[in-house]
Amino acid sequence: MKTKFNVIDWLRFLHINWRDDGKEVRIECFACGKEEHLYINTDDNTFICFKCGVSGGEQALREGILKAVVTQTATKVGLDYFISRGLQLNIVASATLGYYDRLNRYTIPYYNEKNEVTNISFRALNGFGDNDEKKYLRMPGVASTPYFLGNRTANMVIITEGEIDALTIHQAFPEALVCGLPGASFVNDSLIASLPAAGQIIGILDNDNAGATAIRKLRTRIPSIRIGSVESKYKDVNDLLVAEGPDAVRRLIQTVLESKSGSGPISESNENSESRVDSKSFGPITSRNYLLLPDEHKTWLIDGLWLDRSLGFVAGEPKAMKSMFTLHLAYHVAAGKTFVNKQVLHPGPVLLVQEEDMDLTIKTRLRRINAVGTDNLYIWTPGSVGEHVRLDSDDSMEKLDDAIREIQPVLVILDPLANMHQLENENDAASINRMLERLRYVRDLRKCSIMVVHHLRKENMHDRGMSGQRMRGSSVLHAKSESALYLEKWGDLLRISIETKMQQGRVLEVRYNELTGFTFEDEHGAGVGEND
Repeated sequence: MKTKFNVIDWLRFLHINWRDDGKEVRIECFACGKEEHLYINTDDNTFICFKCGVSGGEQALREGILKAVVTQTATKVGLDYFISRGLQLNIVASATLGYYDRLNRYTIPYYNEKNEVTNISFRALNGFGDNDEKKYLRMPGVASTPYFLGNRTANMVIITEGEIDALTIHQAFPEALVCGLPGASFVNDSLIASLPAAGQIIGILDNDNAGATAIRKLRTRIPSIRIGSVESKYKDVNDLLVAEGPDAVRRLIQTVLESKSGSGPISESNENSESRVDSKSFGPITSRNYLLLPDEHKTWLIDGLWLDRSLGFVAGEPKAMKSMFTLHLAYHVAAGKTFVNKQVLHPGPVLLVQEEDMDLTIKTRLRRINAVGTDNLYIWTPGSVGEHVRLDSDDSMEKLDDAIREIQPVLVILDPLANMHQLENENDAASINRMLERLRYVRDLRKCSIMVVHHLRKENMHDRGMSGQRMRGSSVLHAKSESALYLEKWGDLLRISIETKMQQGRVLEVRYNELTGFTFEDEHGAGVGEND
């Protein structure tokens, strides 16, 4: 029976001298190179070198081993294999591909944006599979991640499967950021968050069950993605490279880019089948490391009013000035101006999709705010664009995502939800959840806030719960909300109940008139937070 492969097993490949009691090993120090001076406790994997003093815990030990392997890897020995896969010398050298004789495997290092090695994929020699040998081995305890090549700020992203295919595409299309997936299970939130917000994204997937699974997941999470595949006579894009050369790979990519919504020759039976990809290669990270991940967004888009990069609602009963309020809010975020006594902390472009009011009404209201408008506020109406937005339509979501990718807004406003779907029943939790998940994926991919305008049911004596529970339709709407503003109109006074993941219980009172717009009147309430 196979035993669990752990970090100590890796040390065996580094010619370790074991102590008699089996509780401690000593190896060549990866920091100073002194032989047999790095002592490792096999119970907790802590270590110390008695020559240079380097020490640490298990995470530091893994990082040190990775550095040692890179140092000891022979690039020239592995050259013939990578050349046989159609890769050019400059690609082999820049990616530091090689061969590690202590494992008898080819090496493909993973690097982060600081050019630090974060993992190594040890690829078996040709003929793998004997004696239960795995095609790839990686450092145990190091979470598998996608393999990135190219500029992280590129305006095009090409997603494929595995490191060899990623190297193949990077060679043919060096101007793009290439992402090699370890498996279909890696089409997840972490992947979406790691992609450039403005990138046009295409996928080149294998002709097998795993490729079909990845395609389904990518199409769900990235509505505007173009999907392509090699001809059925080839297994993957690297097979195409070996058979026809790099120009054939580039032509494939160009064909997918020029298509409206590319799709390669994936058979219907494959596309509907389940993947056999081993999802166990994915692993969570410790809270200590999680807290060290960079924060790319601010806490608030509008201070105390709307969380940055949140998905939520502006809701009220009919005639509660929802559309008027969100139009003014959109202008102030686009212009970076304080709104109802709240500072805009993340100003930038805003996309307002209006599916309720006439163009004449919207123009009249906008001219009262600013006679000439602003280049940072983008308006989408059926009359001006010639397209309705339907959140339950693949084609419509693709066009909306395309627009968001081009504009790169900090905020997208969808007004109103009722006019942006063709569902027969807004109480259908599954359908509403699918629609909101699509918006969440776009929010994560394009790194923006999404504000949805919706209706509240009229309150009565038997319905005095939280305002969010009064939103028309399924309770999923309230459950998925990360920021929410609930509007109640009292004459020219508008009461706004603020509910966010950070805080709730605040009530903002503002007044509206045609000359001054919305002006701050009062703010009160407990402001109860998560920890209160």
